Amino acid sequence: MSPKNYLKVISDHKVVVIVCVILVGLLAFIFAMLVPKSYDAILTLSVHRINREETEDFQYDNYYAIQAAELLTDTMVNWLATPDVAVVIYNKAGITPDVEDLTKLSKKFRARQLSSHAARVWFNYKDQEGADKLAASLVGVIQDRVKNIEKTFQNKPSFGIQASSPLVVQHKIDPILAGVCGLVSGLLVGIGLAFLFEYFRRE
Repeated sequence: MSPKNYLKVISDHKVVVIVCVILVGLLAFIFAMLVPKSYDAILTLSVHRINREETEDFQYDNYYAIQAAELLTDTMVNWLATPDVAVVIYNKAGITPDVEDLTKLSKKFRARQLSSHAARVWFNYKDQEGADKLAASLVGVIQDRVKNIEKTFQNKPSFGIQASSPLVVQHKIDPILAGVCGLVSGLLVGIGLAFLFEYFRRE
């Protein structure tokens, strides 16, 4: 089929194409306008050495400390993937979780290990005040858990957790951009339907 034939098929079914363009573009615009506001929060947790034990193998201490920090960072990431820790974070913040399903609750806080000493955490909440409270609660819960499991023989923690100031930004879909994307998608859908109708018409 030549390009002229392609254009002829589209021209013969131009009403279908136009309707799809307008309908999909309008629906995308309305959807973007109606989506409730929410806020994305992101912060970085850093593991640092606070109490150094004197050992006979002191020359290897930095090597062992890096390994221990990497394991601790991985443990923090895994904590945040469990629903029970998510519940503790919500309770400490004085906020009721907006989901009851354990699988969804375990995905509320997403964490990724960046290096042996750092992990990045991000989550979403419906308002900025709640996002700030959850960020502060998250840091407190992780710090408490680290203190409880990571202690020297003198009952002192060997590692501490520092957190960056949480960056909280509004998660918003631009209605104009959504509408433009809808128009393009509608055009592609309309062209596809035009050729589909042409195929069945010839059959």
